[in-house]
Amino acid sequence: MSLINWIVNKMGIFNKQNIKQKLNTEIALTNEEISNIELWYKMLVGNAPWCKKFVKSAGMEYAICREFSNCITVEMDTYISDEILDNVYQESIANLNEYLQKGLALGSCILKPVGTEGVQFVDAYNFIPLRKDIKGQLTKVAFLDRKYIKDNNYLVRVEIHDIKENVVDGWC
Repeated sequence: MSLINWIVNKMGIFNKQNIKQKLNTEIALTNEEISNIELWYKMLVGNAPWCKKFVKSAGMEYAICREFSNCITVEMDTYISDEILDNVYQESIANLNEYLQKGLALGSCILKPVGTEGVQFVDAYNFIPLRKDIKGQLTKVAFLDRKYIKDNNYLVRVEIHDIKENVVDGWC
């Protein structure tokens, strides 16, 4: 079960009926997109629907994504025009290949700046697109951090970034 559906089912925060009330916005994902993310996650962890008693996963999903990621990052050269931010960015992308593999597998990933300390790599399993512009670029997103407390109790922190409003908001 995806984190999105876990929150929907267990906490009732992000169901389609009360999304507008809780976050004052819609989810910019279709049910099909959510299902595809869930399917690929199940495939990555070896629990695809066709993996039954006698059928085991060969783990080809990671191998395919690793090869694509290698092709993308082997000659990639990126930078940020601000020297301080670029230094943080260059240190942070040292492990980009590893994170990009999971991002490719699940359909997307985000490099989320964490002040001047680095970036956090967030895969599609841990963020919810809330708004896209006409080009399909994210302009508002909810980042989800789930921390296990004990006895099936979790603390979920939601951090909303809105590029158009230049706002970062968080709540638990």
